[in-house]
Amino acid sequence: VGSMNVLIQDEANVVFESLKESGITNMFGAAPYAAEMLGVSLEEAKVLHKGWMEGYTLWADIPGCIEED
Repeated sequence: VGSMNVLIQDEANVVFESLKESGITNMFGAAPYAAEMLGVSLEEAKVLHKGWMEGYTLWADIPGCIEED
């Protein structure tokens, strides 16, 4: 079960990063888009969004992981 959650979060991270790059939505409103794209409930998407947001600060500390404009 734990590895499945990691796989789902990894997939969600790609979706959230794509949404961020596309500019289609403010990232605070990204959960409904992700729910549709991932085929999960809105509640699940909100949990995944929280995971992405929490991890984002960690990625920012890895050189070259997040491109700066």
